[in-house]
Amino acid sequence: PMRKFLIILSFLISCRVGDPPEKVVENYLTAIEKGNYSKAYNLIDKISKNYVSQEDFINYWEEKFKEWGKPDSHEVYAIKREADTTRVYFRWYFNNGTFEDLVMKLTKTVDQGVYEWRIKFLNYKIIERRKKWE
Repeated sequence: PMRKFLIILSFLISCRVGDPPEKVVENYLTAIEKGNYSKAYNLIDKISKNYVSQEDFINYWEEKFKEWGKPDSHEVYAIKREADTTRVYFRWYFNNGTFEDLVMKLTKTVDQGVYEWRIKFLNYKIIERRKKWE
């Protein structure tokens, strides 16, 4: 019985759990705000990476910010977790005085024995867009 317990224990230890979705989103949004696109790219899931190269990822954000302005801060205001999917609702504040309410989807993946939350790139939905001052 002790041996069986140790085998199960070593398995549980080997299946490490990465950062919670909240922290992944925090790291991702902060990296984008600081223009650290390679760090942000590392936080998207493998399926997304199959469809978008790091170069395309950078171009996507640079084009978005020409249209929206540059984000300088964010606020996460709701997190909904359903099994292996998490939706994070956040507001992005831009340096031109506007803000954008978005929802981002994350999925749970296993990479080399580590359970990690990764962002589904291009799975953002704009909830509402309006000027701060009217």
